[in-house]
Amino acid sequence: MRWTLAVLLCLAIGGGTGYGITTLQRGRLPGLHTASDGRWAFPRTAPPALQPGEPLPGDRRANPAGRHFAALGGLLVPLPRGAVREATARGGAVPTLLALYQPGGRTKMSAAISEERLRSSAAEAWSMPDGTHTVVVLLQAKTGAEAESLLTEHLDVRSMDTPTLAKAAEVRSDDDEQTIAPHSAKAIAYAEAEPYGDEQVRIAYSVMGDTVAVVAQWHRAYTPPLPFHQTAVLQNRLLA
Repeated sequence: MRWTLAVLLCLAIGGGTGYGITTLQRGRLPGLHTASDGRWAFPRTAPPALQPGEPLPGDRRANPAGRHFAALGGLLVPLPRGAVREATARGGAVPTLLALYQPGGRTKMSAAISEERLRSSAAEAWSMPDGTHTVVVLLQAKTGAEAESLLTEHLDVRSMDTPTLAKAAEVRSDDDEQTIAPHSAKAIAYAEAEPYGDEQVRIAYSVMGDTVAVVAQWHRAYTPPLPFHQTAVLQNRLLA
């Protein structure tokens, strides 16, 4: 399959995006919901409290390894209002991630991201009343450098050798790929290229400190970009 080169982002969430979380302090993340524009209503969210002296992953001076000291499961984006949790993620984060790809590419990926390489992992999956399905996977490496390597060398969505997504034969750079990652995070977003079949897939990869986040979403016929970007923004903000 042909993969279009994505743009690697290192962007702060800026004004005009409508997400409204740039000036909020850690622990005061809103649900990022505007009823009139189709966004989902996420619960007001706060990252787990840190112990005194534990730095944030983006503090390169105090935390050069980019370590997340909070439990990884507490950093998963919560389910939005109306969502139904799916059993997809119950088998573990790595199998949940591998299931997004065609079976032929899973063995190589599994070897690269085996549990022995990770400090921790977590996953969540849900469906919405309109039929949109979402999978979120967090993979925590030992250091920020290892997390970046995991993304760029093994998940490597820009490579011709990247396993094909199970639900998408071809993807392109997301035309609306903007500001999905906060300061200090890097992100790549893709949308399934037309013509697509019964469903369209969108997928975003980001790395913040020692953790790689994968957000995948699909819906029959067409996957609206706004809930996808909203989910990716909130997940990345929780990791910041």
